[in-house]
Amino acid sequence: MDTQAIPHLLVVEDEPLVAMDVSLELEDAGASVIRVAHTLAEALAAAATEDVDVALLDGNLAGEPVD
Repeated sequence: MDTQAIPHLLVVEDEPLVAMDVSLELEDAGASVIRVAHTLAEALAAAATEDVDVALLDGNLAGEPVD
């Protein structure tokens, strides 16, 4: 696969085991998980500093909905 065609993903998930499982599944499918963020603040910081193509967000972080 052409490395430029590999999507760079940001995974946003507050549950560590779920984040790990999702990241491994995405990597097995050929994606490049560049960072896992556990809070919305971490996700926003990563999105501002990393080369992110796609972000996969948990809809509920630590009991708070992500709008």
